[in-house]
Amino acid sequence: MVKAAAEPVSQAVTPEAMTKVATGFMAAKHLFTASGLGLFAQLGGGPLPLAQLAERCGIPARSARILADAMVALGFVEKAEAWYANRPVAQSFLAGDPEDGLRPFLSFWDQISYPAWMNLEDATRTGTGVGLQLNEAQQRVFSAGVQALTAGAARSLAGGYDLGRHHRLLDVGGGTGSFLVAMLSVHSRLEGTLFELPAVAGVARHLVTGTSVADRITVVEGDFLRDQVPSGHDVLLLANVIHLFQPGQPRAAGEVAEGRRGGRQSAPGGLLDRPQPYPAPVRRADGGRVLGHRGRRRLQCRRGAGLAGRNGLDDG
Repeated sequence: MVKAAAEPVSQAVTPEAMTKVATGFMAAKHLFTASGLGLFAQLGGGPLPLAQLAERCGIPARSARILADAMVALGFVEKAEAWYANRPVAQSFLAGDPEDGLRPFLSFWDQISYPAWMNLEDATRTGTGVGLQLNEAQQRVFSAGVQALTAGAARSLAGGYDLGRHHRLLDVGGGTGSFLVAMLSVHSRLEGTLFELPAVAGVARHLVTGTSVADRITVVEGDFLRDQVPSGHDVLLLANVIHLFQPGQPRAAGEVAEGRRGGRQSAPGGLLDRPQPYPAPVRRADGGRVLGHRGRRRLQCRRGAGLAGRNGLDDG
């Protein structure tokens, strides 16, 4: 058998692509550290020289230089004549009020998600996921991170969905109550109930108390996969929770919907299948599905609308 001649190699093969991926964690940790130490926040008011930036961040000048130069290399900060300044992306998302940016979500990635990913190899070998056992401080980081990521969706839903004909809204698994606060802030006659796990409910109570709509929100503790949900509501919100229901689980959305007797069942489709905040290569390498596996495949968000429809929920 005559073998075909190998195609000539037009350029040398290098490990550049491999090393770029393998060292990606270094870039991420630099970003998390810069955000956590307030580097972007300190630059939010305008350019600063190294000595002043170090003083405001409370770190040695050498450390500030290494960190700031790393942010220059990564494209988050620019440097001109020994002065550092935020680039637009850092100024927009990491420099202002944490409630209006993504600083809490970077803390979530750093303190909650990053340690969990250390177990990816074991989870892949065994097929058993890693449960998140969070203490009180970690729960606050987790909840604040999710709230930061979903803030835009909460505001969009509050302004884009007609709640004027409703009176009482039940938010099932609503995290810190950010969706409820956004909706009640727009609709002055609406009252809301947040139904959440005890640990999350504690965080929600603290955050909701400081809002202008606190007197119209009731926080109820419970597990919507096991417990009876509160009744007496005429609209139901299932945002970012449909994917938690297991295939063949009868109570999935049907029994949950019983908690809002006599009203319209609503699961806004835009929240069930909106684009994820990760670039396509990250989604395709989603080892998080392995880390979160519990022996039974979870429904993905894109299938949530179908599950809602089979259980009597319509896209509101």
